[in-house]
Amino acid sequence: VLLDFARFLHTHLPTVWQALTAEKNAADLPAGEQTLVAMLRSTILPWQLAGTILTYPYQFPFPDWLTPAGLAGVTLSADTRYADTHLAWNLADALVRAMANEQGLEAVQTDFIRHDENAFRQAIDAQWPDFLFPLADPELAFPMPAVAADALRGLTGLERQQAAVDELARMIEALLPQAPPAEELVDTVPTGDQGKAAWFAVRCVYERPQCGPMFPTLVSAATRIFQMAAFFDPDAPARPVRIPMPADISVAGLRKYQKNTGFVISDMLCGKIKAIRKMTLADLVLSVLPWPFHKDLPDPGKTGPCKDGGTICSLSIPIVTLCALILMMIIVALFDLFFHWIPYLFICLPIPGLKGKSKNGEG
Repeated sequence: VLLDFARFLHTHLPTVWQALTAEKNAADLPAGEQTLVAMLRSTILPWQLAGTILTYPYQFPFPDWLTPAGLAGVTLSADTRYADTHLAWNLADALVRAMANEQGLEAVQTDFIRHDENAFRQAIDAQWPDFLFPLADPELAFPMPAVAADALRGLTGLERQQAAVDELARMIEALLPQAPPAEELVDTVPTGDQGKAAWFAVRCVYERPQCGPMFPTLVSAATRIFQMAAFFDPDAPARPVRIPMPADISVAGLRKYQKNTGFVISDMLCGKIKAIRKMTLADLVLSVLPWPFHKDLPDPGKTGPCKDGGTICSLSIPIVTLCALILMMIIVALFDLFFHWIPYLFICLPIPGLKGKSKNGEG
């Protein structure tokens, strides 16, 4: 938490961070930033909590003389890792020291546990920082921003603590640079034929429902107004779709494809299919040609259901795909007489080495 806060100040309020690291004199900052620096430095570690950190579990109850001024002369147990010099006494100092320990905090993978349930000292990874600054405690008072008394009037306990944190957040938010406005189109409602299509603007919502009122929902600025591309929009990006066709179309090769797709046909549909099968390919071609080549499709006559009932037909999808391609080529070639669209419909490029059968006859 301290490292994230330090990075935030370093990135978004660099002059405040320079004042915390003594690179810049706080008196030279604007009034709002001076107030923030003073608040961070006045958010101190209470001496009761500091005494608990240093003496637990070696002295209990804690001595009355344990104050920040008197800790320097205290001799602690030899196996105490965190002596009085290892405490960060205010939030500003803790932020600077957390940034100095950035590499270790990013690399450490073990939990920070100083003592087990029996008060025995535990080994702590050396990548953890060599200072302590607890932000919370279940029993004792913890560091709290020193905000104006008016902001805490009428509040007690946890309400005062949360109000102080909220006041610190509002102070930081007021100092942040204003975000640039989102670029939008001039005409929010297009006119003409384009006005019939829907236009959109996207906003991102960041929710942390388990964090309580301290972290409300954030809504980003709107994007530029845009329109979804139509399915056949020529300017939209096209996703390549490749359908592999059967490579070996010899009798032996086609025989390998199993008829694993079945259609259940009722007796009524069966009668219609039998009537349609009386038509030939020539009939279909002549029916689409202009005069004087045009010829209507033959009348199938009265059709009824198949006498033996429905049927189930099994077919091979690879061969059906091959038939569909051949029929498409035939029909496209016929319609090309009128539309001249073949150059825009497909293009074929050679693939060297791609053969249906190898030299020894195997696929």
